[in-house]
Amino acid sequence: MRKIIALIFINFISISLLLGQSINLLEKKLKNENLNNTQKIEILNILSRELSYVDTKRSLEYAKKALNLSYKANYEIGIAYAYRNLSNIYTNNEIYFLGMEYIQISLNIFQNKNDSVGIANCYISLGHLYCKLHNIKKEINYNKKSFEIFSRLKMPQRIGVTSHNLGESYFHNGEFENCRRLILYSIKINDSIGQLPVLSSCYKVLGLLEFSQNNFDLAEKHFKNVLKISEQLGENSQKIATVEALINLSKIYKIKKNDDLQILFLKKAIEFCKDNKLASYLPETYIDMIISFSAKNEQNMVQKYIVEYKIVSDSINNKNLKDKTDLVNSLIKVHELEKENNILEQNRILQQESIKKRELLLSLSIIFSFLLIWLLIKLAKRNKKIQTINRIIADQKAQLELLIATKDKLLSVIAHDLRSPFNIILGMSELLLKNIYKYEIEKTIQLIEYVNDSAKSTLDLLEKLLAWVKNQTGQISFNPEYLNLKQIFEEVMTTLELSAKLKKIR
Repeated sequence: MRKIIALIFINFISISLLLGQSINLLEKKLKNENLNNTQKIEILNILSRELSYVDTKRSLEYAKKALNLSYKANYEIGIAYAYRNLSNIYTNNEIYFLGMEYIQISLNIFQNKNDSVGIANCYISLGHLYCKLHNIKKEINYNKKSFEIFSRLKMPQRIGVTSHNLGESYFHNGEFENCRRLILYSIKINDSIGQLPVLSSCYKVLGLLEFSQNNFDLAEKHFKNVLKISEQLGENSQKIATVEALINLSKIYKIKKNDDLQILFLKKAIEFCKDNKLASYLPETYIDMIISFSAKNEQNMVQKYIVEYKIVSDSINNKNLKDKTDLVNSLIKVHELEKENNILEQNRILQQESIKKRELLLSLSIIFSFLLIWLLIKLAKRNKKIQTINRIIADQKAQLELLIATKDKLLSVIAHDLRSPFNIILGMSELLLKNIYKYEIEKTIQLIEYVNDSAKSTLDLLEKLLAWVKNQTGQISFNPEYLNLKQIFEEVMTTLELSAKLKKIR
């Protein structure tokens, strides 16, 4: 009965989303005090799933809350979907070994429960993971499995999604006829049930298919269909499909030598990325814009977009570093939660066993007095052994916390001290790549020398950081000696010299 209620609730939430219910409304629904634990867990998991491609931090927080509440309520389906969301988050952030570990945990739970829907959803995640890993054979295999399960269950909404996924996988593998067949099938289903976000992504794949076969007019038509659906959906639009449609339309107009439309759609793509936090698409778009204005010899616009490209690249690097740090910290918390719940489960099992033994001993105490004494001795030995194990665990935990603290400090130092010289090397190398045919040979040699000096300086800094790590971990013994302070200052000034020259600072 409980499973049926949960499934009804999931279907209700899914329908609500299809009708355009926003994430904000789901968050408000979560504050309803009349919700039971199962309903809260389902909403938390849906929020985590919907935010996994939009806001990693919020998605991670909802997944952890769903996991914690599911453990407390002993709700295994909730645990499985929470781990699936965690897998998607880590996969999207290119931490694939954790993505694989968590999706396998989720899949095992669904298989033990004989939950076909859950199994098929895990296959979708595995298809996405292997797509990221560029393992096209396994990507197709898992997308085909999920498509077959949902087809057998006759679930139109999920058939529409999985036929799209499988069609896109065939496109990646160059199987264009299979791609076209499945994408057209997906369009038919999604159009009939009004699943516009997936329909939008289908038209994007069709556009890419026609573009790859040089059918530029058909490709243009499909990409414009994506934009029409995006405009219709507003904030609920499929963001990835929309921005890729804008970028590909600019490429089509470049091929058709329509510079004005090419630049127009590049500008639209840039604005859309800024409005919807799709920073990863901006560098490529800025490069296309720089090339376009270079061809038109509009140097002011070239300089403008070079500056914006640099700002965005730095911002993406900083955000990626922060996101990875947050994910590592969250990983520790998730593992602590798993450990805590495993201990609680073990204690519960031990308590149940202890109760059974006591009942047995009480009923047979008169007849089996000797046996009772023997069992008490065994229990005493077991308790002593458990105490010893607990002490070992406590010592290992203290050592682990010390290692984590050292690791965090090392990451902080590396992030602070190495980012600047690497940015200089990247900046100079980008400048060389873009202007190698414009600069005189003397200036090119001078820039190469700057890059070379900076690389040597950065390598020296890295070696010193590694020496610092050895010192922190006790691998270097204390051996005081006299130092030349002037020489040390000169080494530091050499490290900063290239940056100072670039900024024209004496």
